[in-house]
Amino acid sequence: MPEFSTIDGRVLGLVLDVSLRFGEDGVRILDTVKKQLIDYLREDMVGEDLFYLFHPDILEPVETVGTMVGIVSNFETDGWLYDVSYALMQTFLVVSSEDEDYERAMLFITDRIQDESPVRRLLKMEERNQSGCKFIFVGIGEQYKQKVFDDIPFHHLNDPSELASTLMGEVNEEELQCKTS
Repeated sequence: MPEFSTIDGRVLGLVLDVSLRFGEDGVRILDTVKKQLIDYLREDMVGEDLFYLFHPDILEPVETVGTMVGIVSNFETDGWLYDVSYALMQTFLVVSSEDEDYERAMLFITDRIQDESPVRRLLKMEERNQSGCKFIFVGIGEQYKQKVFDDIPFHHLNDPSELASTLMGEVNEEELQCKTS
């Protein structure tokens, strides 16, 4: 007898907080992260899945893998720091506002965060809303403050080219389900 599932698909929200620094290979960390994300999206996202990459003026997730790949490919930054708290909150609200039959997940990738308050506010908001959102935190390199994720499960990567394989492994693990109670 086939398994019965009430899940219609997934919605994945993404916040990129990545600098314009160059990696050891001479390629911008951002470019490597984008390539890895594209590999992951092509491999893991399917027809019913939704994807949202934080943008201050856009509040709708996209539905097709081609559009997801295009959005990530076209992502650029001027390298200036921005309000990570606002980005995390907006992305959380977009993800959690989707139909309750969707699995919800948020991915936060950073190589420069120094302040733990945006992450703490995000977790507090999930605790209040109880949307069942899974959080995946990824820190890259040595420039960000690892203490931000002190008591939160996260992935530390020295090499951004390990991102896709890390995310693919994450799909099958439930260990990073945030339980803030």
